[in-house]
Formats: sequence, structure tokens, C-alpha cells
Amino acid sequence: GRIVSDVASIPRTTLLTLYRFSGSLLLGLTVQYKPWRVASRIKETWLAAQHFVIPALFLYVANYCNSVSLDRIGISLTYTSKCGIPLITVLLTLILDGPKAMPSAQTLL
Repeated sequence: GRIVSDVASIPRTTLLTLYRFSGSLLLGLTVQYKPWRVASRIKETWLAAQHFVIPALFLYVANYCNSVSLDRIGISLTYTSKCGIPLITVLLTLILDGPKAMPSAQTLL
């Protein structure tokens, strides 16, 4: 009925992102903890989530962009491009925090 047609009108990229987040939330609420603790776990999650609003928004945007990329250019180019993320992370860490923020050579080995 109406719900199916409403869901069908939502772009695929948005649905993929919402599926990922809702699936992760459900797994986090139920699998790691005893089933009878789900209600208390929801309360704990809600209280903790207030501290992570900005990172969560960035993560949502990143996942949405990933879905758009998968939809538009395919899996091969999407994941080839994503291989550069660790390099960009290291470069940004060096630029923002300097070499002192990097682990020692011994740690890296």
C-alpha cells in the first residue's frame, strides 16, 4: 500500500544509508547485551548519543557519500578511491598536530 510506495520514492542512496545505520543500531542494542537489558541499553545509548551528535552527522554524510558513489561509479572505483583515506588521515594529522602526534618508528614496526 501507501508505505511501500512511500519507501519506493526514497532515493536508493538514502535507503542504503538508513539501512546501515538502523541495522548497526539494532545489533548494538540487542546482540552485545542480554535481551532483557534492551530497555536500559536504549536509555544508556540515548544519553551517550548526546555527546556524539557532530561525529554522528559526519559519519552519516560519509556513508551517504559512499552510497552515492556506489550508485554512480560502481564498487571498483569507489573502493579504490577509499584506499586513500588512511593516507589523508596521516597527512591531516601531521598538518594539524605535527610529528609529535605520530607513533614512534618502534610502534609502527
